[in-house]
Amino acid sequence: MTIFMTLWIDSFHWIDFARFVLGMIPGVIGGMILAKKMDLQCIPQFLAISQMLTGLSILLLGWSSFLKAWDVNSANNIETFLTVFVGSVTSVGSILAYLKL
Repeated sequence: MTIFMTLWIDSFHWIDFARFVLGMIPGVIGGMILAKKMDLQCIPQFLAISQMLTGLSILLLGWSSFLKAWDVNSANNIETFLTVFVGSVTSVGSILAYLKL
């Protein structure tokens, strides 16, 4: 519901909605394929890998923000640093958790 409300806050554009749906389709298909192949004993490893990918996406998002709009006098630098830090800690922690399992 939050995603749909975000699409309608300023103005609705069918192109934005189509991009949203096209971005969701590979994730849904991939998730369905992995869910069918997943054994119940593998769920902790699967969660560790999915959290690692989430942390990696946060890390890449923060890094791209850093490269795009770095300003010495900006308060946005703190947010960018924290984003990169949290993403890297999440990724490394999830990799270690997966290797432990």
